[in-house]
Amino acid sequence: MRAYDLDGRLTWELKGMSSIAIPTPFAAHGLLFVSSGYVGDALRPMYAIRPGAAGDISLKAGVSANAHIAWSHPQLGSYNTTALVYGDYLYTPLDRGFLLAHDARTGREIYGRQRLAPDTSGFTASPWAYNGRIFAASEDGDTFVIQAGADYKLLARNPLGEMIMASPAIARGSLVMRTASTLYRISKPAGGRDGRFINLPVGVAGPAASVPPGRPGERLLTEWAGAAAGRRHLRGRRRCRGEHAE
Repeated sequence: MRAYDLDGRLTWELKGMSSIAIPTPFAAHGLLFVSSGYVGDALRPMYAIRPGAAGDISLKAGVSANAHIAWSHPQLGSYNTTALVYGDYLYTPLDRGFLLAHDARTGREIYGRQRLAPDTSGFTASPWAYNGRIFAASEDGDTFVIQAGADYKLLARNPLGEMIMASPAIARGSLVMRTASTLYRISKPAGGRDGRFINLPVGVAGPAASVPPGRPGERLLTEWAGAAAGRRHLRGRRRCRGEHAE
């Protein structure tokens, strides 16, 4: 991996990545987090790099930190997904359906591998966080809601019913998700104008209520606030399938 200034001059370089790097670098707590995790390589590292690095900042054999690298882990990189820092913790979803948590500043393990579900096929989309919860969408189309913090707790599993591989986008107070055939704009309704916003109480295991009848091909745009007292609500409005999200 190499870093360049705005004039195209090399500022620093780092050896010791896997042969294919997909996760996006990101910054949090004054550190730059970079990782790679090609499944065919023995080395699948995560690095937390301090600002101001210069020259060759590669680690020597048997060393996990130096003047430019605050901490590293040789097996924390994921193949497709990008890790997430939320609060004090770094959450790493592995492609085969495990979640790990570490202290973002020091790399100390908070909890080890936790399997989200034994029947999930894998994860390609990167996670996101909101209101004290971590969200991770599987390729099966299920969004797993995990309690943020030092203790792992799965709060809910919300199915959309078809494959999800794209990472969601967040803009203008909305979450935009794309499945194999549908684009969803997920937001909290402001007052339920025109009666088009509806609330459907469902059980923790998944939607159990039927969507009110509408035109063929209509989908429900949903917002998941997580689980509370064994229930959650889907809030949204019906929208024609394939229509561009506003």
